[in-house]
Amino acid sequence: MESANGMRGPGALGNGAPRGPTPCRFGYSCRRPDCYFSHPEGRAIGVAGAPGAPVIPPAMPGGFVPRGPPVPAYHPPAPAPGGGAGNKRACRFGQGCTRQDCYFAHPEGRTIDGSAKPGGGGGRSAPQYRPMQPHYQPIQQAMSALQIKKETWYANARNCTCCKGFVYGCTTPACAAQEECTCSKPLAAGEGEAAEAPVWAEGAVVVDTLDACKEACAALAKEAAVAMDIEGVDLNRNGKVCVIQIAASKDGKVYLFDISTLGKGAMEEGGLKALLENAAVEKLLYDCRADSDALFHIYGVELENIADIQVLYTRWLSNDDKFLHGLQKALSESGIISEADLAAVEKVKATGKQLFAPEKGGSYDVWEKRPLHESLVNYCVADVKYLFEMKAKWGSVVADDELKKISQERMDKTTKAEAVLNGPQMAMRDI
Repeated sequence: MESANGMRGPGALGNGAPRGPTPCRFGYSCRRPDCYFSHPEGRAIGVAGAPGAPVIPPAMPGGFVPRGPPVPAYHPPAPAPGGGAGNKRACRFGQGCTRQDCYFAHPEGRTIDGSAKPGGGGGRSAPQYRPMQPHYQPIQQAMSALQIKKETWYANARNCTCCKGFVYGCTTPACAAQEECTCSKPLAAGEGEAAEAPVWAEGAVVVDTLDACKEACAALAKEAAVAMDIEGVDLNRNGKVCVIQIAASKDGKVYLFDISTLGKGAMEEGGLKALLENAAVEKLLYDCRADSDALFHIYGVELENIADIQVLYTRWLSNDDKFLHGLQKALSESGIISEADLAAVEKVKATGKQLFAPEKGGSYDVWEKRPLHESLVNYCVADVKYLFEMKAKWGSVVADDELKKISQERMDKTTKAEAVLNGPQMAMRDI
């Protein structure tokens, strides 16, 4: 079957088994029977049957059309004790993978064709990998472009106890004990259904008086780290800051500083400027650029000791992707929360956007209305609630000193620019 771009779908599976009737969702003419990408139609992730053989989902009888000459079944080499393929970098999916035939073709040590040697040797060096990049880039780029929407995964794939849905025929103990990968199991009744949006607003602290601001800043100054984000209208040096949300690392309490009400008084008299410039308190943000530009040019605040989680996610994701990705996509790929919680976050974000996004019938002016709508309070909490866990997840990808240096450079480039940096250039990778 021809895809929109004219490329053929997956080739005939091993031992003459039929292939799925739809093209590979990455537009790739792959013929391997053990595809890691678990196509819902024709590919599977369980280990039933002979090693390397495809698993035909029983729910789809007769849904496959044999096509093309049979090809020999591919039998991936057994995992090597103590590490796979001599890779020098941690798996960018955060898995302790020992498989030598990893599809994700890390520039340093991973392979795509089983060429690694037993015992962890072999693999690809960076010079060996570079000439092959044109072959691998279509998959990497397509993955980023499609953002791996959850409906294209097997049910509960991200909750697989060991492989998070990325390994065909997973043989690690957690899955082998059940004789199938947990992510290929059907959902129980009601499992995975979209959860009701959590009422985080009940636990958030709205700070709208100077006394409350002083008290909140004093409490946050005792934290080793905080997570923060800003909401506003046309958020940059020419816009308006409406809310600054800051989460404490110890108890997770989220403070919503009502800047629309407090104005500049929150910064000086309220102590917020001193907190944000306190080098003893680490500030976690996701994409520091617009926030830092607004703080610097409107309030004269120079953030100190910042850690931009977008830097960690971008480095973990790929070295070839030319684009940056938002917090919601990063969270969806982090594996730090369950499918149900992720669905709840997505509902919170969607509900909030309906109120303020013009393309969804909303208006950014809603951020200036008081009292702040409960859905917007939930939205604010969602933007900082998981940043600590995301840093813990990907912290090993970039050394902490380097992360701080890169984050500072991103902030300086934005705040010291002669004009506002916005538009398509903000979506291009800069790290």
